[in-house]
Amino acid sequence: MDWTNFTDKEPITRFIYSKRYFSTEKRTINYAAFDPRPHSELSVFRIRRLSQLQIWNLAEKYISPLRQQRLKARGDLTISDVLNISLLFHPNTRSHKRHAVIRGWPDSKDEILELSAELADKASLHIYKKG
Repeated sequence: MDWTNFTDKEPITRFIYSKRYFSTEKRTINYAAFDPRPHSELSVFRIRRLSQLQIWNLAEKYISPLRQQRLKARGDLTISDVLNISLLFHPNTRSHKRHAVIRGWPDSKDEILELSAELADKASLHIYKKG
């Protein structure tokens, strides 16, 4: 598969490592889960053709070892959700073939928060239940 090509309907996910970033009761994701700061891009993974187990295994094998926190949840959305709010989707396969970044964030903190909130509103919450 050519990982540089993508379609706007392709699903992507943002792995979440803090309970502060979502509400199990409300089934919502906090904007902070999609806030790229202090960086200029937001890390996501492409999950097309993966089972639920394969998606969680992707995080546990490639991301969790680099983090100081345990995997808690993820937020799934589509590439079109990113493109529809004038952000850019860019495959970034150096660390993993399914890795990508969301770029094109504005300079204004308020605008970043607004776009982060829009992504969080579009995303569907999946809670990680290990084992």
